[in-house]
Amino acid sequence: MESKYSLAEQVRKVIQPRLSTDTKVTQQEAMLTVGNVADKLIQVKLYQEYYADGGMDLSPFIQTYKNVTAEYDEEDCEWFAWLPAKPIGLPKASGLVELYVKGYADYPLIRTFTSNRALYRNLDGGSLPRGTYWQENDKIIFGQEMSGKQNLILKMVSQMSDLDDNQELNIDPSMAAEIIQLSVQSLLQVNGQEDINNDNIGT
Repeated sequence: MESKYSLAEQVRKVIQPRLSTDTKVTQQEAMLTVGNVADKLIQVKLYQEYYADGGMDLSPFIQTYKNVTAEYDEEDCEWFAWLPAKPIGLPKASGLVELYVKGYADYPLIRTFTSNRALYRNLDGGSLPRGTYWQENDKIIFGQEMSGKQNLILKMVSQMSDLDDNQELNIDPSMAAEIIQLSVQSLLQVNGQEDINNDNIGT
C-alpha cells in the first residue's frame, strides 16, 4: 500500500525533470502537498456522496488505531483520550467512525455533540450519560469512568496530512494516481511552472 512518503517520491520523480535546474522540490514539501491534496480529494468525494443520497461510504478511508488509552484529568474531573490524528471534516462529525473497548466491538460507545453536552451539563449530575463520548479539539471526553488499563479501538477517517509519513494509506490505485497528478500540478504552479504536457500524470 501507498504512504505519504511513497507518493511524494513519485511526485518528485515526475516533477523534477519539468523544473528549471536551480529549482528543487524537497521530500518534505512533496509530502505536505500530497497530504493536503489527499484531504481535499477525500472530503470532496464524501461531501458529493452525502449531498447526492444522504449517505457516505467511509470504508475505503478508515484508519484503525489500536491501544488508545484513557487518562483522568483531575482538574476537569473527567476521563479523556488523546486523538492519534485529526479527523477529516465531514457532515455530522462523521470522521469519527467508531470507538469501543478492545474485545467489546459489539458495544461501541455513542458519540454525542456540542448541543447534547451543553444540555447534559445543565441537568442533575452535570456529566454525559454512560457509554458516550465527545470530541473536544484534539481529545475525546468520556461520559463514564474509564480505566487507564483499558485498550480502546478507534476507527476514523483521518486527515492524511496529519498521519505519519510512512503510515499505510487506505486508498485505491486510481485515487493514488489522482493525488500524484494534482500534487504535481500544484507544485508546478507554486514554482512558477506550467504543466505544458497537460497529461494525466500517474504512477
